[in-house]
Amino acid sequence: MTEVSTDTSPCPFCQSTKVSLFLKVFDRYALSEEENYTLVRCQKCKLVYLNPFPSEQQRWQHYPQESLNQFQTFQVARR
Repeated sequence: MTEVSTDTSPCPFCQSTKVSLFLKVFDRYALSEEENYTLVRCQKCKLVYLNPFPSEQQRWQHYPQESLNQFQTFQVARR
């Protein structure tokens, strides 16, 4: 595997900056094919994570506010 420089996102588990490229994938919800995600594997603890981490604004594009309501009620049809 190719070693990747991680200036922006150290491993969230062990804080190591030594990672290798795990997978590069296209964002299927993106409007252009140039937007993609890079997954890396930490050489120390083996955690796989996005690098760089998405910004808060990018995360909200994929998770609208109404989907994050932990107290949302669901109606169950009764016979």
